This record gives sequence, structure tokens and C-alpha cells, in this order.
Amino acid sequence: MRRPDLLIFDCDGVLVDSEILEHDVDAELLTRFGLTVTTRQLIERFVGIARADMYRTLFEEIGQPQPAGLLDEREAMVWARCDVDLSAVAGVGAALDALSHIPKCVASSSIPAKLTRKLDAVGLTAHFAPHIFSTAIVPRGKPAPDIYLHAARIAGATPSRCIVIEDSPHGVRGAKAAGMSAIGFCGAGHATDRLPAELEAAGADLVVMSMDELPAAIRSHCV
Repeated sequence: MRRPDLLIFDCDGVLVDSEILEHDVDAELLTRFGLTVTTRQLIERFVGIARADMYRTLFEEIGQPQPAGLLDEREAMVWARCDVDLSAVAGVGAALDALSHIPKCVASSSIPAKLTRKLDAVGLTAHFAPHIFSTAIVPRGKPAPDIYLHAARIAGATPSRCIVIEDSPHGVRGAKAAGMSAIGFCGAGHATDRLPAELEAAGADLVVMSMDELPAAIRSHCV
């Protein structure tokens, strides 16, 4: 591949180090309703999946209706934490600067208002605006390819000339289903020792352990 038409970044766990923060809140909330689950268990199973889908799945599994207003309560709790603890992934600003010559966008499972608020909070919006896309605007969320194909269409990019940077097997599978290259990212706080192998098994073309490695990885993939 020559220089890619488009770099497509996931948000949570790639740009913003939010996965542990959010899943801490999820574990606390779910425990109230008899779901004995840890932050790590939620991360291992649901990273890359929209939270509404995660909650629906878990309550279906225990045969209980999801309490009204639960997701709204969750959002309030998450933002209380974000206001104190949210940060950009280490090294992401320098990596984006090094890749400034390549068009970029964000493709995330976060709802639109939440997605832009996170990027604003850590000062990354200018690298991507207005090309910031949520799976809420397409028929199917990850691991379906819809959001990646939507991003390529809006950017006028050929899917086979796009590179997706994802931290979850679900995201990698979606990127590959879209006919795109995928780089697995393991540099955020939620990454486990198993994550590199899981990303490779999902089809990642390359795996990087930090943002410092990303520009060179993209250059090597384009040779």
C-alpha cells in the first residue's frame, strides 16, 4: 500500500484512556442488581461493544428487565469520574502530529455527544473534526463493518487503502470485514497480557504496544 487514503481511529482505549474508568462504573452499577462482575471481566468481554448492547445482553442473561433510567444514571456517574480522571492515551498527541500528512477520522461505539465531549476534554478534537463518527448513525455497531465503511465513504477513501487503529478484537474484526487494514493497539490502561494475541487472532495486520510505535508501524505497512 502507498500512503493510505485514511486513518480511522477508535476513541476509547486508543485516543482516550477511558476503558478502565468506564468499566469501573459499570461493575459498580451492575453489582447493585445482583450481577457479580469485575471491571476486568467486563473489559475482557465487552471492550469495543456499545454500552447499551452490553447492558441489554447482561440483563437478558440473568432474566431480569433492565431498570428504567439505568443508562442515564450510568452516564452521570461516568462523567463525574471523567471530570476528574479522564486523560488522553500516552503519546497520542505526538503520534497524531507525526501523521499530520494523512487524513484521519474517528469511528467509535460511543454515542455522538459523549464522543465529542471526550475528545474536547483531552484536546484532540482538532485533529479529526468534522470527521468524528459514532456507530449510532449506522444500522449495526461493531464488529459489523458499517461504521468503517461509512467513514470511508464520507472521506472519499477506498476501503482497501484505509488503516484502522483499534484496541479490541471486535473492532479489528469490523475493520477486516470492511476490507481494511487493521493495527491492534495495546497501549492503554486496560490492556491485558493476552490482548496482543487476541488482536492478532481477530485479524490485526500489526500490533503496537504504544503510541510511540504507531507512526513507524503505519510507514512500514505502506511500503
